[in-house]
Amino acid sequence: MVTVRSLPTLRVYPGPDATVAVLGGEIDFVAAKELRKDVDRLIASKPKALLLDLFAVDFLDSSGIAMLLRIQRAVAGDGSGSVTVGAASRAAWRTFELCGLLELFGMEPSSGAA
Repeated sequence: MVTVRSLPTLRVYPGPDATVAVLGGEIDFVAAKELRKDVDRLIASKPKALLLDLFAVDFLDSSGIAMLLRIQRAVAGDGSGSVTVGAASRAAWRTFELCGLLELFGMEPSSGAA
C-alpha cells in the first residue's frame, strides 16, 4: 500500500483590515522547509493583523508548530500586531491543544475543532 502525502500549501490574501493566510496539507518537518520562503515573504509583508485559516491542514507536527510560532513572534511578538486562528481542522486544533497554544493564537478551548 502506498501512502500519498498531502502537499503543503500557503496562500496569502492581504486585506484592508487583516491579512488572511490559508495553510493546507500535511505540515511537518519537510513541509516547514518547503514553505520557508513563503513564510519569509509573509513575515516581510509586516501584517498588523494576521488571520490563520488552518481548516485544510491534514496533519500538524512540532515543526509545523515551530513555523507558526515563528510567524506569531514576528507579527505579534512586540505587541504591535496580532495573530489569530480563525478556523482549524480537528488535527490542527488537537495539536494546538496538546501544546497549550490555544490561548496564544486566540482559540477558545471549548470551541473544539471545525
